[in-house]
Amino acid sequence: MIHGLKGENNRYIPMNNTLFNILQDIKQENHSCPFIYKPDFVSHKIAKYYKLAGIEGANLHSLRKTFGSLLLQNNKADLYTVSRLLGHKSIKTTEKYYVDLLDENYRDSVNGLDELI
Repeated sequence: MIHGLKGENNRYIPMNNTLFNILQDIKQENHSCPFIYKPDFVSHKIAKYYKLAGIEGANLHSLRKTFGSLLLQNNKADLYTVSRLLGHKSIKTTEKYYVDLLDENYRDSVNGLDELI
């Protein structure tokens, strides 16, 4: 369970096996937490890694958009699930930012009929 800053809401965020294993390793090393959290800690870390990778003009929201886009484009999640994972209060918010990907998915779905017929 994560307590969000926006609207002071709690939300459940599932973790994949990779993250679970990382956290288990940290726990076994007797660390009380993975890192010392301070406001903007994640934003600063992400900016550092973008710089090291030579990626310009990206920020934390770019990473969020990539996360949602990858799930939708690879048919790993539907729009509702992506909306929940991103913490959007309304699916309309998600539709607004991902509608271009949905159009592509619709086209791919119809083109996939050729394989079925």
